[in-house]
Amino acid sequence: MAEGRTGDLVLSQGTYVLLQDGATGQVEVVTGPFKVSLADTDKPVVYEKDTRRFTPTTADKAISVCPAADEGQYLVLTNPSRDDNGMKHPGKGKQPTMDLTMGRKINIPGPTVFALFPGQVAEVVDGHQLKSNAYLLIRVYNEKEAKENLKNSVVKAAEGTEEKTSKKSVNLFEEKEIRTGNLLIIKGTDVSFYMPPTGIEVLEEDGKYARDAVTLERLEYCILLDQNGDKRYVKGPDVVFPKPTEVFIENKGQNVFRAIELNENMGIYIKVIADYTEGEGKDARSYVQGEELFITGKEQKIYFPRPEHAVVKYGSETIHYATAVPSGEGRYILDKITGEVKLVSGPMMLLPDPRKEVIVKRILNDKTISLWYPGNAEALAYNQSLRAKAGDSANEFVEDAPTRKSMRGADKTTLYSSSIAGYMDDEISRKSEYTKPRTIKLDTKYEGAVLLNIWPNYAVQVVNKTGDRKVVEGPKVIMLAYDETLEVLELSTGKPKTDHTLLKTSYLQTKNNVVSDIITVETKDLIKIDVRISYKVNFEGDAKKWFNVSDYVKLLTQHMRSLIRNVAKKTTVQDFNDRSTDIIRDIILGEASKESGKPRAGRSFSENGMKIYDVEVLDVEIGDEDIAGLLIDNQHDIVENNLKMIKLEKDFEYAKVAENITRQKLDEKSKTLTKQTEIDLLVEQNANQVATAKQENSKTLELSKLTADSAAQEVVDSIVGSKLARDKNAEDLRLAYETDRVELHIKAVEAEMAAITPGLIEALIVSNDVKFAEILAKNIKEQKGGAGLSEIFAGKSGGFEGLIETLKGSGLEDKLTKIHEQYKKFQDDKSKTE
Repeated sequence: MAEGRTGDLVLSQGTYVLLQDGATGQVEVVTGPFKVSLADTDKPVVYEKDTRRFTPTTADKAISVCPAADEGQYLVLTNPSRDDNGMKHPGKGKQPTMDLTMGRKINIPGPTVFALFPGQVAEVVDGHQLKSNAYLLIRVYNEKEAKENLKNSVVKAAEGTEEKTSKKSVNLFEEKEIRTGNLLIIKGTDVSFYMPPTGIEVLEEDGKYARDAVTLERLEYCILLDQNGDKRYVKGPDVVFPKPTEVFIENKGQNVFRAIELNENMGIYIKVIADYTEGEGKDARSYVQGEELFITGKEQKIYFPRPEHAVVKYGSETIHYATAVPSGEGRYILDKITGEVKLVSGPMMLLPDPRKEVIVKRILNDKTISLWYPGNAEALAYNQSLRAKAGDSANEFVEDAPTRKSMRGADKTTLYSSSIAGYMDDEISRKSEYTKPRTIKLDTKYEGAVLLNIWPNYAVQVVNKTGDRKVVEGPKVIMLAYDETLEVLELSTGKPKTDHTLLKTSYLQTKNNVVSDIITVETKDLIKIDVRISYKVNFEGDAKKWFNVSDYVKLLTQHMRSLIRNVAKKTTVQDFNDRSTDIIRDIILGEASKESGKPRAGRSFSENGMKIYDVEVLDVEIGDEDIAGLLIDNQHDIVENNLKMIKLEKDFEYAKVAENITRQKLDEKSKTLTKQTEIDLLVEQNANQVATAKQENSKTLELSKLTADSAAQEVVDSIVGSKLARDKNAEDLRLAYETDRVELHIKAVEAEMAAITPGLIEALIVSNDVKFAEILAKNIKEQKGGAGLSEIFAGKSGGFEGLIETLKGSGLEDKLTKIHEQYKKFQDDKSKTE
């Protein structure tokens, strides 16, 4: 709380201050120009009009400016004084509190300025200037004072500047209209300037007093709503002033609407909410409340709403448009009276009568979309847009009423359409450029009935609302009727499989279905093992049974868990770890027949025709790490020993094979030798036979020859005898001749040798005439019995040795000896070469 201060307080002209006596609580007003001395108990205060309390403050903040109204303004004074009909105001200096009329208001035209008594509030308001399309909304808050002061109102006529007399002012309103609380309208077409008298106030809206009327052009209208609920429709061209109790209906900030353009493919659905008659004379037609109308462009090209009409809308759509149905396609039409759905085939422009017909589409919820069209984001988004359009996700059908753009470009989706800013209906404009013709894109992918494509090895069960069921196997395309849907399977998920989170699907995979699971078992020695397993499943037999079990995964996994756990409980951890695959396959598929070679029988389920035709054990994990480590170490030892045994066995097998091959080679060689011996014996035998035959033949021939020769031997003997005799005589003659020739030759040689002396031979050797020496030696040999040169050099027949012996002791001995040795060496080398 601000504290006052002592001292002098100087007020200028046009200001005042409120002072409160701290002893008595009395509040006084001091008006300038004036100087006042503040006592210790004086406190400057201000008046709070909202709380009606005097709040202490500082002296500077307590000084207020006197309210002043200039010409063309008026001042609204609240809580006026009782004296002078509220026109008494504080004078200069310090004055005590006056007796005020609390709660009363008076209007004081300007120019005026005055200070306020404690408890008074003043507001300066500009005089209200009105355009021809503006108006004021006034309220009578004091009927008596309004009638008394009506003559004091300032009114200027629209066609002139002269102030109205009180008589003219009274004529603005009727006597009965001036009553407390009544609202009145002052139109700008009647008054251009207005200041209200005491008892009447101008109501403010959004900080403004003058309000705009509505200006309508051709093909425009506005709607005014009265407090009693009545509506008033006004067509243009016109300037529309509302009644005091009326307000303009607005849509998206607009209160001017265009008339609705219709053609043969457009219509409006109307409900008659009040009886009325249209037309005159014989053309008059009466409409009764509750009657429904469907107005198309065939009956009325331009439609202006009436107060007796209420537009029936579905969603946000007001105008009903025809739907293009291409050739080969159709639409479903629902009869709203009988509930029958009929099919209309194209090509045509379909504009159903909304009073009894509607084009419907079937809305599929997200769950159904995910079941019927898994992974199809486009179908999901489309059906979500249908639900948004329907406004109720629980609806099964939605009206198919596509919006379109009008030729002018305005969006005609609601009755109260916003007008186009700056648009002129009477304007005619032509473009210098070619305007392309309007085109329409037809996308009928999601129009009409629901189509489903059933893939190969899949099946669905179609159910209608009467309970009829049928199973459809793929590959096949089916079309669902309005009351048909697909059976939903809810399958357990996760590993291990649980029903906490279910996978919902409408498609049953009938062939090559794979279901995986993790099973925790306990062995005979109380060791827990996690088995990761995969089943391969087919559905066989009667197709009607396939959908009898909603969660076939749960049926399969729980039953198999029970069987596997039962067998595992009777098996040690080592045995189960070593033979887990064989044990599980024998349990589930049955034991294989080794004798007949037939495959395992598999396991069938009578509940729904399901059959497990194969199973794979993907992993076996022992829960106890120590046991698992021991088994691994043991397994490593076993594997190591097995590898060693395998190596030894392989070496042994190799040796066996090598020795066997060696034996086979020897056997083959033995067989070859035996065969060769047989062949040689056969050849020898044949040769012997041939030789024997030849010998026998030779003997026979020889015997024949001997027999023949024996006959001719005598002749031969005589001939041979004669020949021998002749030969003997010839040989005797030759021998005698030779004897005589040799004797003559010897004699000649001896004579020649006698002529040779040792000195001659030495001289020949010294002269290296070896050849001559050889000839000499030959001659010496020949003279000594006819021996050859080799015999002479070899020392035979006297020869060369005899020659050397002859020359012994002479100078030719060494030379001749050397020649003799060289010759022998030459002969030796020659013999080796040969």
